[in-house]
Amino acid sequence: YSMRTERVALHFPERNGFQLISSIRSVTYQSNTSLAEAAMRQLGSQSTRLTADSALAPAVPKGIELEHVEESCGVVSAHFIGKESAFTAQSLFLFRACVINTLTSLPGVQYANIYLNHQLLHVPGVTDGASGKITENLRGLWLQSLSLKEDDEAILTGDNNRTARRNVVLYF
Repeated sequence: YSMRTERVALHFPERNGFQLISSIRSVTYQSNTSLAEAAMRQLGSQSTRLTADSALAPAVPKGIELEHVEESCGVVSAHFIGKESAFTAQSLFLFRACVINTLTSLPGVQYANIYLNHQLLHVPGVTDGASGKITENLRGLWLQSLSLKEDDEAILTGDNNRTARRNVVLYF
């Protein structure tokens, strides 16, 4: 197989905040591999190389690895495997944002899905399913997700005294 090299925007969380920082990197990959898969592998490998004095924090925690990537009609699904305990609530929220924004910055990708251990990634207080590029203020989204997390807990515990509302994506 021939090798290709593309420049891609990998998105990492700011070390001490809720901002994503775009880092342009050259990704070299075989022609039988998709650019999306190569970008996700690079996001993971670059996360392990960040030092404590870097302005960037790891996007992919230790113990989480890319299994494979699927692409269809402008939607990319990234499948990761690993221990859910590798995430804190905040790192899970930021992982989702980094993966989605990295994938949707690639040519022809409008939406991204994330799977962890063969299940659609669930971030409490965030709408599940395909997502386009995240352009909203991440700190505001994080605070909103914390309040919506209570709705998630009401559904799971069967608390009928609270009403949970959720936006959903319907596929036809």
